[in-house]
Amino acid sequence: MTKNLKRAWRYHTIKDLMITDFNKLTRKSHTLPDHHRMHIFRRHFPDQVDDLVSAVCDGSYLPSYRERMTFEDETVDFISYQDRLVQKAILHIIRPSYDHIIPPTCYHRFGPSGVKKALAHLRGAMNTHVYTHIIRLDIKSYYASIDHRILMDLLKQAFNDPRLINMFTGFITSYILTNKGFINPHKGISIRSSLSTFFGAIYLKPLDIAFANMDLCYIRYMDDVLILCKSYSQYKRAKQRVKTVLESLRLELSPKKTYMGLITDFHFLGCHIDVLPAIDAPLQPGKHLNYSQRLHPRSLVKALNKTLATEALGSATLSVKRYLVLWSKWWSHATDTSPIDALKQLLAWSKSNLLSRYICSILIVYANQGLC
Repeated sequence: MTKNLKRAWRYHTIKDLMITDFNKLTRKSHTLPDHHRMHIFRRHFPDQVDDLVSAVCDGSYLPSYRERMTFEDETVDFISYQDRLVQKAILHIIRPSYDHIIPPTCYHRFGPSGVKKALAHLRGAMNTHVYTHIIRLDIKSYYASIDHRILMDLLKQAFNDPRLINMFTGFITSYILTNKGFINPHKGISIRSSLSTFFGAIYLKPLDIAFANMDLCYIRYMDDVLILCKSYSQYKRAKQRVKTVLESLRLELSPKKTYMGLITDFHFLGCHIDVLPAIDAPLQPGKHLNYSQRLHPRSLVKALNKTLATEALGSATLSVKRYLVLWSKWWSHATDTSPIDALKQLLAWSKSNLLSRYICSILIVYANQGLC
């Protein structure tokens, strides 16, 4: 165990971290749909924090059940506020070893800036003009398809600390409360939790290993995988490796969203990549390709739906505007699109008068600041 990892297990380090995260959580409690639960948790947390930290430090912490809620476009398992703080503490503990577990071609390890790094990697690869074929993977219901036994085997290979393994097991196998009672499925992990991103990242590590020594371009951001091949024979080998690894992980590809073949227009990480043959060699597939990137329409639709859903939950106008500003800045950080251009594209797509007013009010603020 490294010195950094030992330091991460210290009682006072974890306690300070939990108190900091608790304060962040309480500051935005008024925007949470279940703020009454937050009120109860906030009242009892000061008396429970010491026992909570001790349970994390000795690995004996047992999470509570998850509550499953189904929305129009997705199913979400909500975890308790106490479990959220513990998951963030566990992430802090494993952070020193994170870079040794996740390969450098997996750009989710960099957080939101990883999108920009991944697209920069893609831009550099495309500008070499040596790639002819592409494999764009879209895994069907990725998080819901993660097998618990396989995931635990991968975690045990990465960590030999029984405290971590015990808490990992608790969060992965905890019961789920549905409208029909409690269930305990053998596959699937909760989305939108601190550990779910780590679990989702490590589950595809066998795929990272399979392509580690191949002379091609391999880029992964969580379950978004892009592979560029230099020849048809290399493309066939890569295609077979993908099939073998995904079968061993009990994952399936989405036929409608997965593309394998000659390089053509494609989308990746919310951007649409327009691939154009150069004037001097228009008939050579994959050779001398020029390309440009722009926000993919599906990303705009997601932003629209998220904004309208936030408004439907009764969130304050300030919260809706804050989401729009954060969304536009995130895209600016991730791509070459400025926040103003991202908002203008969203405005062009919007069919909601209410949303249009929100966007226009933000653009007016930008204009007054001399940014437009």
